[in-house]
This record gives sequence, C-alpha cells and structure tokens, in this order.
Amino acid sequence: MKSIKTSSPKLSLVATLVASALSFGVSANTLTPVQTELAATLIERGSSEQKIKQLAQQQFPTFYIVELHDAPVATYKGGVPSYAATHRNASDSARLDSKSNAAQSYASYLQERQTEVFGVLSQKFPQLQAERSLNVLMNGIIVSHPGEVDLKAELQAIPGVKRVYEHEMFYAQTDTSLDLIGAPEVWDAIGGSAGRDRAGEGVKVAIIDGGIRAEHAMFQSNGHVRPEGLPNDDYCSLVEASFCNDKLVLARYYTPTFAVHPDENISPLDLGGHGTHVAGTAVGNPVTANFQGVDVNISGVAPGATLMVYKALFRTLTSSGGGSNIMLVSALEDAVADGAHVVNNSWGGGGGAADPAGSPYTSIIAAAEEAGVLMVTAAGNSGLAAPLLAALPVLSLA
Repeated sequence: MKSIKTSSPKLSLVATLVASALSFGVSANTLTPVQTELAATLIERGSSEQKIKQLAQQQFPTFYIVELHDAPVATYKGGVPSYAATHRNASDSARLDSKSNAAQSYASYLQERQTEVFGVLSQKFPQLQAERSLNVLMNGIIVSHPGEVDLKAELQAIPGVKRVYEHEMFYAQTDTSLDLIGAPEVWDAIGGSAGRDRAGEGVKVAIIDGGIRAEHAMFQSNGHVRPEGLPNDDYCSLVEASFCNDKLVLARYYTPTFAVHPDENISPLDLGGHGTHVAGTAVGNPVTANFQGVDVNISGVAPGATLMVYKALFRTLTSSGGGSNIMLVSALEDAVADGAHVVNNSWGGGGGAADPAGSPYTSIIAAAEEAGVLMVTAAGNSGLAAPLLAALPVLSLA
C-alpha cells in the first residue's frame, strides 16, 4: 500500500485548534419544500433589494437531491473501464486534486450518467428542472418541480437512483472561547505573539455560514500571501473585486430556497453577524477593541490562515440564520472543489429526529474527509441529548 502524505504537525495542530474553537452550537427543523436558483448565483449589488422582493413574492417549487450510484470524485478508487482512480491515495497526495486530468475526466463521466438519468426523470415528470450537478462529494443532481408535490417515492424508483433527499432547513447558533480550547498555550508553543500572528499560515479555512462583514479589521490584508490557483468564478472575481483581499480571498453565496428577511443581502455580505463571528473566531486578525471603556485584545485562533466564505445561511422573519440542505450541500461541494483545507459548519439538524443514515451529510462529510479535508461540525447547544448525538456526523481530527 502506498504511503499517504500528511500535513505538517503545525498545520495539523492549528487546524485541530480551529476545529475545537468552532465545534459548538446548532439547531434545526424540517420546513415545507421551497426554492429558487441554487448554484452560487451572481447578482449586482444594486439589485439585491429587487431580488428580496422577488423572493418574498415567489411561490417556491419543491426541491430534491437525487443521489446516483457511482462514487463521487473524492472517493472513486477505480473500477470504471477507461477511468483512472481519483481518490487521493491514487496520486499519493495529502488532499484531493479536483482539477487533475483524472478528476476532470471522471467528473465528465459522472455528468454523462447524470444526464442519462435526468432524461428518464424528465420523461416521467416533464416539469422537472435540473438545478445543479454534484460530483465532488456526492454523485447527484439537485432538481425542482413547480408547486408543493410529493415525488420522493417515484423518484426513488427510477433505475440508477440510489437515494432521494427532501428539502430540509438548518439553523445557526454558536458561542465559543479561545481559552476554553487552549489557544494561548499553542501560540506560546509556536513563538508567542509572533507565532500567533502567523498561526495557520498556508491553511485555507472555508466558513459555510451567514456571510461576512468584509470591511471588519479582523479580515483585512495584514501581510498575508494570496494562495495560487484560486477559482475565478466567485463573487469577488465577477461582481465586486474589492470585497476580497489577500486575507479574504474568495466569497460565494447561494440564492435562498425560501423567503428571507427584507433587510437581507443577496450577496456574501453578512446581516445577522453569525458568519462574521465564526470567521473571526477561526482566523480573525489580532485587533484591539474598546469594550465598556476598557481596551481588549481580540484574536482568532489562526490569524495567519486564508479565509474563504460561503454564504448559505440567511436571516428570515423567524430565525437569525437558516439555510436549506439544497444550499448547504452545494456550498460543501464548492468549498472542497475550491481547495479548502478546513471546512467549518456551525449549523445543523435539530434533535436527532432523523436517522443519520438517511441524511446526505453522512456520506458528504465522509467523502470530504476521504479527500483529505478537515470537516468541523457544530456539536449543538442543547446538551448531550442522545437523539442529538445520534444525528451528528463523525468529526475526525486525525
């Protein structure tokens, strides 16, 4: 068996600290199926208010995630004639290279199979729309159908379909402390304040949450080096270049599949503050703030790390931040494909009502870890209730 390259001890230590700092908090419920566009949609800043009005008036269709049988790119170890294995073991790499020739070729094969299956689906359901193809962490198609309909059993019965997931909502809640996880001790071990400022250097941290206040001092360029090979199809590349910098290098958002608060931003800009809080906890630059007349030093765990933002949680009239599995699965797929080393998810499902075996996140998080990406999942705010623990995916810190 080939040996697998591993991350450096410093990278692993900092990534584990980031994971520890962020793995608190969460809650959720299932909602009536709802929708709109679902890839990382781009919109001009000036049209955000108009988009909100459209969402408020829209009658949302019913969404489904349709998983197919072939392995996704992250876990494919060979077996399909003429297509080389794409699992990181095949190239003796620490992480999946989704841009490699083998990965691109196999992804095209999956796309062809998905097109064939969707052809059968659309014959049976002429109004069915294909919204997005998934191939990195899950081999599947996100589809929508006008109106409130129940097509799960019929979709599941189509040859080639492995499993069907209905639209479901997830919500954000979290709080944390640097002292609780021992961050100062680690900073001391790697060089004190100088080590703190560079902690996480070379690590790309993806935050899937409620967006970011990019103008905050904790996310400004501060001697950071912009990684090479970043995508050129995100919000900063195509809409607002000044939103990003050498610290915050990439931003995407996912058009809500439900009505949102009229003050929301249909862009990566954070409204509720949760995404900004989480990003600051993970990778925020050291800053000094005045709190009740006292100057307080504040820092993220890994100020030297690179930040990548994926807004998939939006404020509604009844919650401070929520997103559907349709949006969140798309964000997870993009974060890994964009080259994140750590992906944080400070959101989740409530109460453990659903069997984790029936959740799309079980296989997706496992596939991301197979790809060599450290996945961080919130542990909830409701204590150690057995149903909640049963619903949580396994978090690997190895």
